[in-house]
Amino acid sequence: MIYGGTLESETARTHMDLWMNLEFANEASFHAALAYSAAHLAYLRSEPTPTLAIMHNQKAIGIINNWLEDPVMMISDAAISAVLRLTSLEVGFSVLWFVEHH
Repeated sequence: MIYGGTLESETARTHMDLWMNLEFANEASFHAALAYSAAHLAYLRSEPTPTLAIMHNQKAIGIINNWLEDPVMMISDAAISAVLRLTSLEVGFSVLWFVEHH
């Protein structure tokens, strides 16, 4: 984790160097990260899931679906990074979304 502008551990440093670069290296991961950020901010503010988060989530899913049709892209680091980010969004906020809408 980052505290006071410094990295606390080698694990955090590795995360920043590897996965953060992947998240901003392709469009799907970028949209997934934006969706996660928008949903997290809404959660912190006790607001409903914003339309913007849903839009970015749908864009990321559409791009990933296209990649799954390509034998090279389907097993790329970019695809794995985007899927992991979307998974963290679903796991982190799916319960909250369910409670909001049911």
